[in-house]
Amino acid sequence: MEMIEFTNRIRKVLKQNYIIQNCDDIIPVNYKTSEKSIDLYKKNNYSITPNLSNFLNYFANVRLTFIDDEGADEIHFNTKKILRLYPKHFVDAMQKDFSLKNIVPFALVYTEHMVIFSDENDWTFGAYDNFVALFGYNQIEALDNILIRKTLKEFDFGFKK
Repeated sequence: MEMIEFTNRIRKVLKQNYIIQNCDDIIPVNYKTSEKSIDLYKKNNYSITPNLSNFLNYFANVRLTFIDDEGADEIHFNTKKILRLYPKHFVDAMQKDFSLKNIVPFALVYTEHMVIFSDENDWTFGAYDNFVALFGYNQIEALDNILIRKTLKEFDFGFKK
């Protein structure tokens, strides 16, 4: 397992959520928890990239509360809930609609209105309805941007009549 380089913003949120005691002791969640999450993805026919697998070692089934200019919110990585809300056939349709490949949903944010997913290149997006936003070119950059509601690019896939 690779160590992840966390930004100061992520470290602050982890500390506020009592995930860490100080900024130097970020350790992965229980391996059984992350292994169970990864197994659930595999059972549902998802291909997990090494970077996403490593990310899940730290965040599988974790819930983080954060405060930004719009108030308090949370992001959670509850694998069972995500897979229940976004079954594979739905994700496959979404993948086709958005012209992406091998996407894997792994988080819910903004009062669970937006699903966060990564593609085969670890580019990390958020989606709700016909709107998609690119949050980062990997999961850590995306998490850092989500915490301040920053998008790198936005796409509207509204269907025209």
